[in-house]
Amino acid sequence: MSDEAPVIEMPRLWRASELKPAAQPRWLASQRVPRAAISLLIGDEGIGKSLWWVLVVAAVTTGKPLPELGIPQREPAPVILVLTEDTWSGDVLPRLLVAGADIGMVWVICTEEDGSGAPLFPRDMHVIREADPRPVLIVVDCWLDTVAASMSVRDPQQARQALHPWKEVASTTEAAVLLLGHTNRISSGNARDKYGATGALRQKARMTLFAQHDDDGHLIVGPEKANGTAPVAASRFTVTSQQYFERTDDHDGTVPLLRYVGDSVLTARQHIADTYETEHGEDSQDRAEAERWLEEFLLLEGPSVKSNEAKKAAKTVGIAERTLQRARKQLGVVIGYVGNPPVSTWTLPEAEPSTSRGTTNIHGISARQGDMPRSATEDTWHNVAQRKEQRICHEGNAVPQTHNGLPTASCPCGRPGPTDPETGLCEWCRVKFSKQEGELST
Repeated sequence: MSDEAPVIEMPRLWRASELKPAAQPRWLASQRVPRAAISLLIGDEGIGKSLWWVLVVAAVTTGKPLPELGIPQREPAPVILVLTEDTWSGDVLPRLLVAGADIGMVWVICTEEDGSGAPLFPRDMHVIREADPRPVLIVVDCWLDTVAASMSVRDPQQARQALHPWKEVASTTEAAVLLLGHTNRISSGNARDKYGATGALRQKARMTLFAQHDDDGHLIVGPEKANGTAPVAASRFTVTSQQYFERTDDHDGTVPLLRYVGDSVLTARQHIADTYETEHGEDSQDRAEAERWLEEFLLLEGPSVKSNEAKKAAKTVGIAERTLQRARKQLGVVIGYVGNPPVSTWTLPEAEPSTSRGTTNIHGISARQGDMPRSATEDTWHNVAQRKEQRICHEGNAVPQTHNGLPTASCPCGRPGPTDPETGLCEWCRVKFSKQEGELST
């Protein structure tokens, strides 16, 4: 590197006709990551933000399309990484290899061969400006760690000063600059309240991508603020593991990999508001009734129920989805996945064994093995039937016909059609009941 001081171009007056002509916006990832501009990827710590940009780097360096993120097939292009949180050999490199990235097209700014020694900006911005070949994508994970300690980014003016060099380098190199940051601990349904160190991050970036978990445990990533383009729905991902190293006593040898599972019906901003409403909305009676309904539904339909089936059933009985999601959290429902592409399932948590010998706890119902399962099951059916009966009375102002505490006019499950006079159940539920009774008795 030359010891000569860099030549500073002083501003002068230009005719508009002398400047560059109008140009269409260019995208690295359509409607998600623009070229020649700053994009911000923000989210809570440890939810998989880094795995998202690894997918993008793999597509850029190989030229392979990633249509679910708006990346078409192109010529392979170089990428520059600035890493301050994850280690190169232990974290980033294995993830890139598992994702299929071309490591020969990846450059890392550091001081040591192990990837340590992160740069400071704007002091080291010349390394990017002088890079040959020019990068198409620059990823800084995490941006705040590269800001000089003398700058206080909580001061909006100083935050803008820290971000401005990135805007200039994006413009001069025409690269897409992706800066990663963390959300704060403020509980709010307004996305603008969630940004970490300063709101200037959001103001300065042309595009901000918000990463969060949805109620089914998927990683949701989508634009929260988009200048010059219409908002798009967030994308849903699940974290999978791929064997890469040999299994040892210290490590199972797997490396995490993000897998796309489809688009959400909501934007990232709508997800933020919906999550807040789920945690803070509805009155206590609605939540309590939803919890009781969900527990019994999963018990009777289980042991594992597809989440979309539970949501559909809840909707038919008038339970709002956000109320249902809050009930799921309160019950500690376990989220799993089946099939390919993965479909989420809900399962009641396994109850801890009772301290009494020979006794088990089935979804909160204590019973001696081989002694009480029938009673526990019948009691659950009775509770469902009783509430169904009360609802029919309230809505129809009629007294339903019952047999042994169960309505004979309709099954507790709500399915239309005749019911068995002995049990008060429809044929489907009678078979289900008999099967469950046998399973609990074994």
